[in-house]
Amino acid sequence: QEEIDLELLRDLFQGRDVPPPPPEHTPVGIRDELQTMIQNIITSDDSVTPRSIIAKNNSINANFDKDTLSEVHASLNNVDKLRTLVAKCYKNMHPYGQGNLGVMHSVQCKKFDMHNYVRRIEQFEDGQTLILCMLDFQAKALQNLKVQGDINEFEVNSYDEMHKLISSYCRIYTNIFTANAYQRLFTQLFEVIENLSEKPVKFYHIDGTGWKCILGDLDPGQAKGLGLALEKRDPSRNWEEHLTYIFKSCLVHFNRNLIAKKFDNEVHLLAKSIPTRSSVEEVHEYCNDRSIT
Repeated sequence: QEEIDLELLRDLFQGRDVPPPPPEHTPVGIRDELQTMIQNIITSDDSVTPRSIIAKNNSINANFDKDTLSEVHASLNNVDKLRTLVAKCYKNMHPYGQGNLGVMHSVQCKKFDMHNYVRRIEQFEDGQTLILCMLDFQAKALQNLKVQGDINEFEVNSYDEMHKLISSYCRIYTNIFTANAYQRLFTQLFEVIENLSEKPVKFYHIDGTGWKCILGDLDPGQAKGLGLALEKRDPSRNWEEHLTYIFKSCLVHFNRNLIAKKFDNEVHLLAKSIPTRSSVEEVHEYCNDRSIT
């Protein structure tokens, strides 16, 4: 038997109205306008959550001239209503999610102009996913890149020595970091640059013109992958030989890796002195003087 609510009975007998529960259904017009507002917010900020919409009520005020959603309509007093609308907007805008499959769908459907930026999406048998992003003018600028000073910094960027600025030319996303994965990465990168710029990618030590230096971060898989990609273009040298001609590491990464490794003091001092030596011969002389093999 249900327990009788004495307070409710007292209110009824005293002639006082009991407030009705808030309505469950939001009018279609308000709901559609709210969804349009949410879509516009997501377009400018793809990390939107229901609580962030409530916390930053500028859009609510601009669209409905109200400070809170509950003032727009009583049914919106429940945050679950807003959560459902936000989820629906995300589903409409990203029907295949925002992962690899979603990116592929957006590129194929030419949504959000991604097809002009995401140039290649590849998936390989070992599970590697490779997404290469580059604009036309970035590929052409990369082809015309000139070396300034002793080192021209290039990973997917270049360094302007005069203005002390880093320019970004390309972004590549991958989930596997083996030498083979990086070989694919560099091979695909060179192909995309050639396709967009309509000029062959050239390397100074192979072609007598072109890029003289590629700067890396001493990741062994990345370095070997680059060497393998170059060996594929010029089989007359093995991957290690190619690296001796073109690959360099910046001092920041060199010292960072030196600190991370555990060497005895003498070897540590030797390694630390390498960047100050002008040739391999000087390094050998230094080793001989200290009887280091």
